[in-house]
Amino acid sequence: PPKPADLPFWKADGGNRDFHFSERIAGFLERVNSRLDDLELLSQLKRYHLMDETSAQQLVAFLQRQREVSGCHLPHRHHLVLEERVNSGPDGYPGTQLILHTLWGGCVNRPFAMALEAAWDARFDQRLEVYPSNNCIAVLLPDEFESDEILSLVTAAEFESLLRKTLESSAFFGARFRECSGRALLVTKNRMNQRMPLWVSRLRSQKLLDTVMRFDDFPILLESWHTCLQDKFGLNAAKTLLAEMESGPSHGPRSGPS
Repeated sequence: PPKPADLPFWKADGGNRDFHFSERIAGFLERVNSRLDDLELLSQLKRYHLMDETSAQQLVAFLQRQREVSGCHLPHRHHLVLEERVNSGPDGYPGTQLILHTLWGGCVNRPFAMALEAAWDARFDQRLEVYPSNNCIAVLLPDEFESDEILSLVTAAEFESLLRKTLESSAFFGARFRECSGRALLVTKNRMNQRMPLWVSRLRSQKLLDTVMRFDDFPILLESWHTCLQDKFGLNAAKTLLAEMESGPSHGPRSGPS
């Protein structure tokens, strides 16, 4: 007789959008920013982007609402919205969040957030809570800080060295190490037909990582570094964007209700 089917599930990190795809999205926002009130935009969305009438109207309404709430142009590569403040922490806890609408994608936002944590710790000797996603970076501020002051903590020249300081101790690196050690059969199941609980896999992987951390040339450790720096992160794009921010024109941040 057939056995009861297990419900499908997936426990893993969310996918990091690469910079190429993110730049296409940002380029679209830059092109339509001044045309949201143009009736011709709806027909172009249907013709060139294969949208139906409802989806085109909802997209335009969504972007109009974003511009209305932020009080400034839509975020894109040449316009970063850096001053949207939320007067509460995650899940309603007390705190002040600063939302950086970068639209750089997770492959750039995540390493930038790690470098920002390292720079903050080096300057103020305290941990900074940073939550990156594909579209923005949320910073939980302990005190009042201006957004341009926070961005100045990470420069293109210091970006990679700051990233290396905090990467190895991050949960992201631990997950990549667990994947690499699993492929190398260093973290194995008790039996081939037995599923290993996720917490057991994490525990065994963490013990292995603590053991080999003192060996800089341990192959799986090197493979984990390569996976993060070469496969998962867009370091060249991040350096380019940071250099553009340092050399580009500076406009005063504008805040809006949130």
